[in-house]
Amino acid sequence: MRTATLILLCVAVFGAGFAQFPGGRSEKCLCRGKLIQSVRIKRIQKLEVYPNSVFCAKTEIIATMKNGKKKCLNPEGKLGKRFLMRKRLEEQQKPKGGLGRKNKNNSNP
Repeated sequence: MRTATLILLCVAVFGAGFAQFPGGRSEKCLCRGKLIQSVRIKRIQKLEVYPNSVFCAKTEIIATMKNGKKKCLNPEGKLGKRFLMRKRLEEQQKPKGGLGRKNKNNSNP
């Protein structure tokens, strides 16, 4: 009887913990709370994009300011959309490294 009660209690506790998160997983997003819509570009030192993943279902844009503070930009806002578009264009224009030949005249006599 005690074993059945203990098992039931464990199922209830763990089940309640998993039920609060969609899909039974906890979200570990870096940006919590209010997202800012705009920021002065001159004050930004670095921008980082974290695409959605198993840890967080949202795309996150984090601006590191020159004073060291970090702010989360809204990816749906004007500045966020502009930055994401520029990032996609840069990634498309990067030369893709491969295992191809660098020099065609590299044959041995």
